[in-house]
Amino acid sequence: MVVFVNGLLTELGSWAAHLPHFAHYRCLMWDCRGQGLSDKPAVSEYTVADHARDLAGLLDLLELRDPVALVGLSNGAATALSFAAAQPERVRALVVSGAYARVDRALELKLRSWIQAMHAGGGGLRFDVATPWVFGPQFLAENWASLALFRERAMSLDLGAAQRLIAGALLHHLDDAQLGRIRAATLVNVGEDDVLTPPSMARTLAAAIPGARLELLAEAGHAGALERVEAFCDQALGFLDPIMHAQA
Repeated sequence: MVVFVNGLLTELGSWAAHLPHFAHYRCLMWDCRGQGLSDKPAVSEYTVADHARDLAGLLDLLELRDPVALVGLSNGAATALSFAAAQPERVRALVVSGAYARVDRALELKLRSWIQAMHAGGGGLRFDVATPWVFGPQFLAENWASLALFRERAMSLDLGAAQRLIAGALLHHLDDAQLGRIRAATLVNVGEDDVLTPPSMARTLAAAIPGARLELLAEAGHAGALERVEAFCDQALGFLDPIMHAQA
């Protein structure tokens, strides 16, 4: 079983283009609280720890007892890491893209600017402020016309839920001792042009997880898994297939 965990302000449809590549696996997609059609409770924030606990509850509800592979992007990658650190026996393999173990000062300032933009100009201005942090320069150059559709989707987001998701991301912190408890085979994937969670952050993360592998995704930014779907899937499956086939 491969479980996909969404990026911060996306929903499960963001993985639609990936599914044909993973057709030889049973796949599970879900919206974290605050995303898509999932509940949006009126609390102060939706933390990464909340998402990890929700994932545990979902796997329990579906009676999925065997260890799974987790594929997560950005905040979804943070959720996958949090789950794997808390319940290492339930995770066979991890592919985390644009991941972060903790929010440093630079990432804090970037994320807080998104909240401030939302307060000043709603979802549209938040999208405008976030876009150069999220997408790489090549993707922006080649897909400029498509960004109007992305912006339209961003403007349709529930602003309260979006703020709670960002506020929860700001609280995320896994120390090296927690990361050291991860037993899953781990691929840390990062876009070479990622300026939100840069390659230096990915190197530090990979060094803290026993046996983790680090791979750069060429000509990609923070959302590299969505910008370069085929290249990302090639890297992810090149890593996962030997592990999951050995398990079978």
